[in-house]
Order: sequence, then C-alpha cells, then structure tokens
Amino acid sequence: MNPDTMTLFDRMDGDRILPEALKIFNDKVTKDPLLLPFFENLDKDAVMEHQKLVLMVLYPLEKLFK
Repeated sequence: MNPDTMTLFDRMDGDRILPEALKIFNDKVTKDPLLLPFFENLDKDAVMEHQKLVLMVLYPLEKLFK
C-alpha cells in the first residue's frame, strides 16, 4: 500500500491497536474514583459492546470483534 494514499488509521495500524486502546481507556475511566458514581449502575460489558459496534461502523474492524 502506498504510504501517500494510506489513511492515518492505516498508517497507525488502527485495526490492531484501536481495540486495545479502547480497552485501556475503558479500564482507566471506569476505575477512576471521581467517575465511579457514574458507572455504578451501568452494565460495563454492554457499554463496551456498544462502543465496539460504533467503531465497526466507523472503521473496518468487524473481523476483530467476532
């Protein structure tokens, strides 16, 4: 693939790193003491699944979330 025509997502290897970045971000946010009250009554697995579905629409990641 020609680097001049690659998207930033492709150049950063987004297919590989975005799911891991999402997991790290969610782990940090949901464990933050200041934010804990917001997450007390949320189904964290459902939130993560929703985020994956949104990303599948925005990026070609469907193969990673099977």
